[in-house]
Amino acid sequence: MKKIIIILSLLSATTLSSQEIVLERNVADDRDSVEDDNSKSQLRWGYNLTLGAPDSLNTLWSSTSINYTGMKLFRPAKFYSLGLNYGIQFDNFKLDQDSANLLSVNHINDRQQLHLYTGRIGLTNRFHLGKHGIKEGAFIEVGAVGAIRITSRMKIENEIEAKAQGNAGAEEVNITYKRLQYIELLQYYATAAIGRNGLALYGEYRISNLFKKYEAIRNDIKLPEVAPLNIGLRVEF
Repeated sequence: MKKIIIILSLLSATTLSSQEIVLERNVADDRDSVEDDNSKSQLRWGYNLTLGAPDSLNTLWSSTSINYTGMKLFRPAKFYSLGLNYGIQFDNFKLDQDSANLLSVNHINDRQQLHLYTGRIGLTNRFHLGKHGIKEGAFIEVGAVGAIRITSRMKIENEIEAKAQGNAGAEEVNITYKRLQYIELLQYYATAAIGRNGLALYGEYRISNLFKKYEAIRNDIKLPEVAPLNIGLRVEF
């Protein structure tokens, strides 16, 4: 009988201890842990492409774009999520020049690149397909992004004759112009993506002007637009 009482006492103590652990769980912390699963980071690599007939600011296909974005997803329905994203982006426009080079009048450079650094914020509508969920399954996205210019640069590279007088024995000269005043402060983009399990193909189209009139460039006549389309690969983690 004593053995039975001892066993029952031990079982009761174990049960009480388990209940105490459950009662002491912080429900708010559990909720925060679940909500943290909706916070994402995205890394993008793509290319800036020119559409339509080439002009004096046509870009080479290797004009790259790199983006890092943080995103918060809100899911009001199983098949739909609303995303708030914010990040930074670097765009490199490699200019394919001709005799009417509008940024270096009457001179064809060996290499000429326009660099643009922007901060970005936007909204994304994500539609979950098949397996409904934020982490897994296929999805389609459409959205819009606003960007603000952080800084901009024009980089020019030319090979020179090292033995020529005044070249100081150099074979190449690099010139960088900073804080370009003919770049608009704000830009706006329409975006889209299709993906599965964190890997996606994306595209964005600039619906605003990149350039503005500036008296020291092209006699105060606005430059033609350059490479409005950006497409590439995105990884979400």
